Amino acid sequence: MDQKPKSEIFAVDNSVFVAALVNGGSAEELVRFGMAGQVSLVTGKAMVLELVRTMRTQFQFSEAAAAEVANAVEDCATVYDDAHAANGVAAGPPISAPSILTIAKLAGATAIATMGGTKLERMGTHDNIPIVTIA
Repeated sequence: MDQKPKSEIFAVDNSVFVAALVNGGSAEELVRFGMAGQVSLVTGKAMVLELVRTMRTQFQFSEAAAAEVANAVEDCATVYDDAHAANGVAAGPPISAPSILTIAKLAGATAIATMGGTKLERMGTHDNIPIVTIA
């Protein structure tokens, strides 16, 4: 009996979602893979709220457009309730989105995806989970 290989699970830092929206490229490709079910994407509720704030304040998205961003993230990723994620799992060092390390561990992520120039990128790994830069 053939077993289906385990799908890759990426804990996605907000920098990837912002890059997908603003620049496209590899970040958008990863999000599209998530939408198609070719990989699993995970994030946290607080991170989605932070993403919405970022799109409104830094990119002048309307409230409706920012809400569409949140809906799109929820369509392509499993969004963990941060209260659930905090139970019994250490969050690690403080970063711009403090729950991504917790979410990665909780979800059994095979990698944490970030963009270049972030604190995550400089860490390299967290709890044996590689931190990969989406170029």
